[in-house]
Amino acid sequence: MPKAYDYDLRCKVFEAIELNGMKPSEVSEAFGISRNTIHQWTLLKTETGDLTPRSVGQSKPNEKIIDLDAFRAFVSAHPEKTQAELAQL
Repeated sequence: MPKAYDYDLRCKVFEAIELNGMKPSEVSEAFGISRNTIHQWTLLKTETGDLTPRSVGQSKPNEKIIDLDAFRAFVSAHPEKTQAELAQL
């Protein structure tokens, strides 16, 4: 997966647009980034108020079964439960 652009570059891009009055297409060409990237950063700034890249990766901890024998015993102890009910337990 590609690495996110630096926060400093993002700030410079928005400085060029907001303070220098450049158009996104001009900034895109000057900085060598796509207009779509600038648009995505604009949405990010609108939603979060900042240009800090969103974190990438797992949003939940790994939930793999480590001890298969203990899991089998757990399921055997609750034969009437559905998969969703077992997950809640």
